[in-house]
Amino acid sequence: MPFAGGDISVDLTVKIVPLVLPFIRSFRKRFIERGLVSFDALLLLARDLLRDHPVVREAVKGMYDAILVDEFQDTDPVQCDILLALAEERGCCAKAGEDVRLAAGKLFIVADAKQSIYGFRKADIEAFERVRDAILRQGGCEEHLETSFRSNAAIVDAINGMFGRIIVKNGRLQPSYAPIAALASRPRELPSQGVEFLLFDDAEEKLSAEDAREREAAHIGWWIRENVDRLAIKDEKSGDRSLRYRDVAILFHALTQVQPYVEVLKTLNIPFLIEGEKFFYNTPEIVAFINLLSVIENPRDAVAFCAVLRSPTFAFPDDVLYRLQRAGRLGLPEAVPDEGAYRFLGEEFGDRMERAVRLLTDLHGRSRSCAVDELLREVMGRCHLLEIAATTFHGEQAMANLLKVGDLVVRMAVAPEATLKSVVRFLRKAAEEEREESESLLSDETLNAVRIFSMHRSKGLEFPVVILPNLHGKRERREEDAVRCEWKEGLVGLGLPGGGDLVHAWLGARVRVKRLEEEKRLLYVAMTRARERLILCGGDVGRESGSFMGLLQKGLEIDGFDCVKSQAGSVKVKSGEVRCRRVSEKRAVLPDREATESHEFHPVVGDRLVDAWKERERALRKIEETAAFVSPSTLSGEKPPMGAVKGGDRDEALMLGSLCHEFFRQWDFREKTLTDCWKKILERESGDDPRKAERIGEEIRAMAETFCRSAIGEEICGSRILGKEVPFLFAKGGQIVQGVIDLIYECGGRTIVADYKTDRVGKDELKERGERYRIQREIYVEAVRRAIGGDPVFKLIFLRLGEAMTV
Repeated sequence: MPFAGGDISVDLTVKIVPLVLPFIRSFRKRFIERGLVSFDALLLLARDLLRDHPVVREAVKGMYDAILVDEFQDTDPVQCDILLALAEERGCCAKAGEDVRLAAGKLFIVADAKQSIYGFRKADIEAFERVRDAILRQGGCEEHLETSFRSNAAIVDAINGMFGRIIVKNGRLQPSYAPIAALASRPRELPSQGVEFLLFDDAEEKLSAEDAREREAAHIGWWIRENVDRLAIKDEKSGDRSLRYRDVAILFHALTQVQPYVEVLKTLNIPFLIEGEKFFYNTPEIVAFINLLSVIENPRDAVAFCAVLRSPTFAFPDDVLYRLQRAGRLGLPEAVPDEGAYRFLGEEFGDRMERAVRLLTDLHGRSRSCAVDELLREVMGRCHLLEIAATTFHGEQAMANLLKVGDLVVRMAVAPEATLKSVVRFLRKAAEEEREESESLLSDETLNAVRIFSMHRSKGLEFPVVILPNLHGKRERREEDAVRCEWKEGLVGLGLPGGGDLVHAWLGARVRVKRLEEEKRLLYVAMTRARERLILCGGDVGRESGSFMGLLQKGLEIDGFDCVKSQAGSVKVKSGEVRCRRVSEKRAVLPDREATESHEFHPVVGDRLVDAWKERERALRKIEETAAFVSPSTLSGEKPPMGAVKGGDRDEALMLGSLCHEFFRQWDFREKTLTDCWKKILERESGDDPRKAERIGEEIRAMAETFCRSAIGEEICGSRILGKEVPFLFAKGGQIVQGVIDLIYECGGRTIVADYKTDRVGKDELKERGERYRIQREIYVEAVRRAIGGDPVFKLIFLRLGEAMTV
């Protein structure tokens, strides 16, 4: 073992590394060849390409006369290296970023170091500082933009006073605080404007953090309820007006803290929306949906089968799954189970399991004969996914997410090569890679509802009233990285269970300092979202260290919170002030009878509502019947050629068409001889069925050989290729037409648009078959004409015959 007793053996590590390096290099090479490249890897590959290949670097530099980067404080070191390489003087090729000689006047960056808050995405304020210093060192100039167009003077003055003490220079980890200034037209004019700090406690005993949250949540709920439609605020468009629900935003350090606050809002009938983070594919309802589709596509997927049975759709306990496993019954059977097949699970679960398996088996059978979008509707309906989602916590959001993923699947199904397998593969990959995608928005900003955000998510937004609750809560710790890097010095530290090396420990201490400095900036970002009023809330729980309360103590320049009396008072912070108040009252939160009674169903109102709802349903049906996105195949009624592969398997026919197109995309026509690229494509796509791969491989090889000997093959090999697998998208007749053109080439001064066909047809059938594709011809020609002009010619290439015909 390379470590023992908490220590890593350097000598043993040095011996092990050369042994595993060949495997790592081979694995990485295969990983990249299969297109399995992460976003970070894409950046590294781009950086290495520019660094190690001067010809490429010089060519790319020449493509840009000027480069402007906004929000530059959110960049990471690799992105900075790429940017410096592109902004370098022509004729230079420095290996290291600090040695780059910048072209005069080419690089322009906009940044606010105080808003660098995305360290968890590898944004690095040190990298930003190095680029800034490089620009200034080489004669660049720096302009400070100090004016805040958002907050009034009362908020700006208080923030400047506090953060002048909170944000202080700490090497490259934290620049000195740069004060902001309010617009002259934004003085404090109303009592509602300014900053208020509410400290929650108990007159008799010390509050726990949980009790403080409950009291805080009740106070916030009642404050919103009592001030909406009563509190006067400034509005740039309409002047003074009353506060609305949508004017209020509640910002949390993390959305895991929202539950007690949401319960109060629900009880008091206060409308609210939770604006989720960008982890759509990993929400519980989407993970359950992906597992359900996985089982329907592959009945032998035991892991997905277990996940589906444990999900709210079927809700089987773990001991039932254990008994299934002991009986060797994990997974769907090849045929519909006989009655009583699961009787061994007992009276309570036997019949339920039989019904569940019958449903999944039937859906699997349907997946072999119906289109993906049609199958999706069946799955949603027969498994009652939307109804189940509606019963969960934040059920409206869960339903919206399922509808969003449904729309996504329907759009994917438009592609002629789309199969259930390709849809499942995309969704699983998105979930495994934690691909960023926002949850479905429940409304637009005109809806009159309180907004709930995480502090990170609120960046770039603004609201008349901002409330920051739970400031006494411990800041959530992030997972420790097993490998830590320091980009500037090229240091790498390794941490393993039970210990780590000295570099890892040193970098860990540095990371903790870095995160603390970033937390200060995060609090600044959250507080500067307020236009008219900022309310800070926290409990006097006696543990300010490690929380935002500790930062507030420093900002208010106090040793404790004893100075905050029960009566309203204020703390001066330079030219600003913060109104402070200690809240000991415990407010009860009971269902709002008045609001409940006002929502009783009245016949007259009900009739109008029913009529309006029916009209809305009719409009919705009309919209649903008109697909937003269509393909040429959809418009022409084209179906996959069932005879494309011997045996007539639809999935196999689709796979043949897809792989054949991929082969012709990768093949260099100028070689006129077959290459082995088709074998690599088959290895990647054929899965665990070698006989299917062999059949498809023989089909592709035969079609390619026929193509090489044909007149159309000779024509294409001698022509100028303009593009292969060219995607297009344009609006036509109230719909969006999208597709992919197989080949565009130039021959004899004419632009030729070609489409490959793998149909099994005779020469005497070509004319009739060509008529089927007349709509496809019109769309492809229109797409090319819109892009490059001219009068393109459309040809169908029947690969099995080696024949082409002009349509």
